[in-house]
Amino acid sequence: MRLLEGRCDGTFLVRPSKNPGQFALSIVAEGKVNHCLILRTERGYGFAEPLTTHPTLRSLVQHYVHNSLEEHNPLLKTTMAYPVFGSS
Repeated sequence: MRLLEGRCDGTFLVRPSKNPGQFALSIVAEGKVNHCLILRTERGYGFAEPLTTHPTLRSLVQHYVHNSLEEHNPLLKTTMAYPVFGSS
């Protein structure tokens, strides 16, 4: 994803997924752009059940501003530190 190329670790973008009605996270970790599907269930948004779910996308982002994505994926040793557009 060109918007993230050359950016520092923790730079991220929440975007519509290729699957209608779903979202994805694109984030730089260890110099590489990674992509994660954001699941939407009746309980809210999250990366995988039964891990933490959040009532809104904004609350999911706020959680990972302060907590490492390593909770979700051991290869993502970063937080959502730098939104590509605007503030988190």
